[in-house]
Amino acid sequence: MPGGKIDFGEHPEDSLRREFLEELNIENITIGRIVDVWDFVVSKDNFDYQIIIVVYECFFDDSTMNISDEHLEYKWIPVDDIDKYHMRDGYRTSIEKLNDSKKLHTMVL
Repeated sequence: MPGGKIDFGEHPEDSLRREFLEELNIENITIGRIVDVWDFVVSKDNFDYQIIIVVYECFFDDSTMNISDEHLEYKWIPVDDIDKYHMRDGYRTSIEKLNDSKKLHTMVL
C-alpha cells in the first residue's frame, strides 16, 4: 500500500499524492475519506518512536502505474487473501473496515 513519511510542513494529502508519484508513477489520484487511524511503537537506537498511520480511500487509474526501485513487484489481491501476506494487523483492520461497505482488491508492495 503506497505511503510514507510526511515531510515537515507538508499537508497529509499532499504527502499521499507525492508518495503515489514516487512509488507508482501515478500523478492523478482522488483522495476520499479517511478510513482508519491507528498507531504502533518501534524502537531504534535506544529511542522509541510512535508511528501514526492514517488510511485514506483513494481512486486512481492504474494504467500508468510503474513501481519504483523501492519495490520488487506488486499485485492486486482479493481481500479474502490478505491473511496470506505479512503486514501489521492495523492494515488488516483498515482493509476490513473499507471492505465492510464494498468489494475491493488491495495492492501489496
